[in-house]
Order: sequence, then structure tokens, then C-alpha cells
Amino acid sequence: MVSRFEYYEGLIRRIGEDDQTLADRFVAMFRDVDGRLQLAEGQAAGAAAIEAELSRYGVQLIDAAVTPIVAAIRAAADLGALLTTSSVSAVTVGLGPATFVVSETDRPIFAPAHMLVAVANDDPSCAMWGRCVAFNRATGELVIDTLARTGAGSFSSWTISVGLSVQMAGEVGAAPNDDFTAGTVQGLLDELMGAVGGDPEFAVNVAANFTAAATAAANAANAAKAAAISDIRAGASAGYDTLAEVEGAIVAVLNALAKRLRFDLAQTPTAAEKGQALANLGAGILAGRRSAVINGNFDIWQRAASFAASAARRYTADRWETIMVTSTVATTREEFAQGQTDVPGSPRYYMRNVVVAGAGAADYATLTTRIEGVRRTAGRTSTLTFYAKANSNRPIAVEFYQGFGTGGAPSGSVQSIGVRKLNLTTAWQKFSVTVDMPSIAGKTLGTDLNDTMGVLFWFDAGANLNDRTASLGHFSGTVDIAHVSWVLGDATAEDDPYPREIGAQVLADCMRYYQVLGVDIQCWAATTTSIRYACKFPYMRAVPTAVLTTTTPGIVQNNASVVGAASALQAGAATNDSLRGAITGFTGLTPGTPGAPLSAGLLTLDAEL
Repeated sequence: MVSRFEYYEGLIRRIGEDDQTLADRFVAMFRDVDGRLQLAEGQAAGAAAIEAELSRYGVQLIDAAVTPIVAAIRAAADLGALLTTSSVSAVTVGLGPATFVVSETDRPIFAPAHMLVAVANDDPSCAMWGRCVAFNRATGELVIDTLARTGAGSFSSWTISVGLSVQMAGEVGAAPNDDFTAGTVQGLLDELMGAVGGDPEFAVNVAANFTAAATAAANAANAAKAAAISDIRAGASAGYDTLAEVEGAIVAVLNALAKRLRFDLAQTPTAAEKGQALANLGAGILAGRRSAVINGNFDIWQRAASFAASAARRYTADRWETIMVTSTVATTREEFAQGQTDVPGSPRYYMRNVVVAGAGAADYATLTTRIEGVRRTAGRTSTLTFYAKANSNRPIAVEFYQGFGTGGAPSGSVQSIGVRKLNLTTAWQKFSVTVDMPSIAGKTLGTDLNDTMGVLFWFDAGANLNDRTASLGHFSGTVDIAHVSWVLGDATAEDDPYPREIGAQVLADCMRYYQVLGVDIQCWAATTTSIRYACKFPYMRAVPTAVLTTTTPGIVQNNASVVGAASALQAGAATNDSLRGAITGFTGLTPGTPGAPLSAGLLTLDAEL
């Protein structure tokens, strides 16, 4: 608070220079003083506000911290506390320096005037009047240079106040506090002015004293508040040293706790949150064989391990089909180097596709896998994960689709689902593609039980396919694909959502759709030119279509090999797990005699989707 002493002094010293009376000057001066003291009194309201705020958070120290502040401010508002103090120092009445120790409760707010009077409480006629030499607020030590005295003796109970004159010392020292009856500071000042007869010098001293007292009171209150706040903060870091910051931190913790997995209440986490939880726990493996893709590691190749360039639609690795128009694709099974770490899970094989692009707007080359059962992902979020590279930087596209089967009046297929264009480099990269598959509510499934869902890898596509390929365009080159999985939920946060597989189980899964039979077929000669056969095999998705793999089959009969010529298969009875029929084109067979096929791949059974 800025000192106003010079302002007050100027008001007083200009008395007589204009028409304003002494009373007018002092009324103006003390009104200003009163306003400044009200500012000090206002500290109480600020402290109370702090107390109310802190009490809401249950801070145990608040009552002890705020009570001294309130007491100090209330004391500062008492004129007697500002101008008067007490001491129990043993002092002998006399001239020269006299040292008093101010009472501890008065030290924070007592503001000694330039001239002071010390009156003995036991004998008010004994007093010392003099100049204030020094006052140490911390120790309470007050030194008065005594210029005049009344009475004699040594006393240990003193009242110290503003010094008016030696003759009035007894009166001032003996005057009880309730001799002043005004209810406001302004009124009390008016009474004081009447008591001193309008002495200008006294008024200047009072103004200086009030200025110092008000400043001291404000400083004391601020210091007490700062100390209380410091105690509450207790060394907290800058980010948590206000209630607002603490509240924000608590809210952040509560929000974070709301994201934790609970066991006492049901929760509704998003697909991404579920995926992140699985990734954090490393629990994806606990889901078992959760991938919808069969043979995603390209371990099973029952038809062959390599396929020459062709534009004809065909299955290559089990459950994987290349579909082309004009563009050609050559497909081979490739083996990873031992100990590679580019693709997780230590897969043995990957698929290589060498593409020669067509040039027409309708030309394209794709690789697809169809998965039995459109219901599996319908209306749900799922994630396709795979690894890929190319012989040079180039894009490919992925597209998901739903097929509703055949038989009856099924709904038309839904294409262009979750179309995404991805950029390959010459190094293996992991790609995670989430897709929200459409609901099948209102759709009609075919009666042949062959509804599907699937994913297409687009290697090359003309402009007619832009909607399905994100405008991929024509590209020739080599594309390698590995470690393909398609799981429910958002698995983008998982290191490797691919299920842990047993090779025999993967083969069994593949044989639900395609099998090769040979030496395990039972056969016998029906005539000299034909044989009958019967076989039992693992249950397939549907009654399979049997195909004779060669026109020159060979059998062993009577320890001799017999090879057919222009042989053909004659269909017989078939079920999902059994087949019987005839093969023609032989000569010289012994009717009724059993035989055995020479070839391990005499028949193929196809129940693909």
C-alpha cells in the first residue's frame, strides 16, 4: 500500500491558504484514511473465502491457519491496537534511552508513532515522553529516547501510545479505551482531534501513524495467508500447488480409473478399447483359433506348390483363389529364411504373386479367400492383419464383401466394403485394416448353405473397378503376402493377432473344402474294362464334386500294373464323407478281383464355396 503521508501533510500545511477550515481538511484526510483502513479490514473477507474454499476439500490445517489471520485483521481494525501496546519490561522512569519489549500479541500490528509516551499502569502519574528510536517487530524490542518525564520509580507494567505532550502524558496513559465512544474510525478520529484541540502537528503524526499501521496490517495479513497456503501446499510441485490443479489431477485420475477393467460392474468398452486391453495383457492367444481365415500362413498347398502365369481363375494355396480378367498371375509358395524376424510367429511359408497387368478398363488381377458363414462378422467391427512387400514401391487395395449364397431367392452380394489402398515397399510391412461389416438384417440367405464373407486383395485394376479399389490403377510386378488373419474386434494395437495353430488342424480345416484321394481308395474290377471304387473321407462342407486327375490311371491287380487309356469317371452315390463309382478305359482286367490305385492323387474332391 503506497504511503499517503505527504498528501496528508500538504492538506494540513495549506490551512489558511484558502477558505477551507481545519475541520474540512481533517475530514477529507481522515475519510481517505478510513477508506485505506477499510482495505485492510477487507483482508478478513479474503481470508474467510480461502477458509471456505479449503474446507470443502477437508484440509485439516485450515482452521489453525485462518484463525490467526482473522484475529490479526480484526485487531488491525481496532484503533487502540494500532496506536497502543503494552509491555511488562522492568523500566525505571528517567531521561535518555529506555528499552521496552512489546507484548507478543501486539507485535504484528503495532505501529509506533514518531513521538511516544510510556505510562506506568500501577501509577499513571509516572510517565516518560520521547522519540521512537527503533522497533524490532520480530523481537518486540522498542527503544524510546526519553525527552521528558513525570514521577519517579521503577515499574514492570506499561501502556505505550502516541506521545502528545509531557503535560498530557498522565491523561493519555490513564485514559481507558472506552473513553472513546465513536463507532467508526472517522468518528474516533474526530474525537481525537477534539481532545488535542486541533493541533496540526499532532494531526500530521496521526496521519503518518495511520499510514504505517494500515500498511503493517495489510502486510501482516498477506504474510499470514501466504504462510497458511505454504503449509497446505507442503512442498507440492508447481503443477499441483493450487486447488484447481489438484482438482484437475483428481478428475484425470478418476477418468483414467473409469477406463480400467472392472469385475464388480458391467462395462461397455469400444472395440478399440477391447483390442488395446487384449494387447496390453498379451491375451490374444487365449482366444484360441479366433481368425476367420483358414491357411493364413500358406502352409497347405494340396493342389500344387507353384502355378504358371495364367489369366484363368483358380485355387492355388488351399482356401486362396486368384481371379483375373486379361491380367495374368503366376503364384508360388516361397519359404522364409531360418530365424527371420520381419514377420512374427515364425511362419515357414509365404505366397508370391507375379502380376502382368492388362491395359483395359475392365482388366484386373485379385487374390481372395472366402469364409463360410456371412453371420460371423455381420454388424460387427473386425480387423484384417497381414504382412506384405513388393519388388518395388507400389500400392495394392483391399476390399471386403458379403455373399448370401445360392438356392431359393437369396439377396444379392454386397461389395465395396471397407475399401482401402495400401502402399507396399520392398521390405515386409504389417498392415492392420479395421472394417465395420454391414448388418444382414433384412437379407435372405440361399438354401444351399453357402453364404460367405470374404476379402479381396487387388493387385491390378482398370478404371471400371475404381469404386472397389480406391482407384488403384494398373500395376505389374511381384507382390508377396504372409501371415493373414481376420479377427473380431479392433486388433490394431495387438502385436500379432494371428492364432497359434497346429498344422494337422489347419490341414483338417482345408480338407472340409478340398481333398485329394489315391492309394486309400478301395477298388475292384467290375468288368475287363472298368473298375469299381469306394472310399471314406473326412466330412466335407457339402457333397463334393469328384474329378479324375488323369486319363491314364494305373492300378495293381494280381501283382501286375494295369494302365488305363482315355479313362473317365462314372459317378455313383456320394455323401459329405463317402463316395463310390466306376472308372473306365482299362483292358485285360480280371472281373471280381480287387486292386489298388498306383497314384496317390487319383481323385480330387471339391466342396469349395
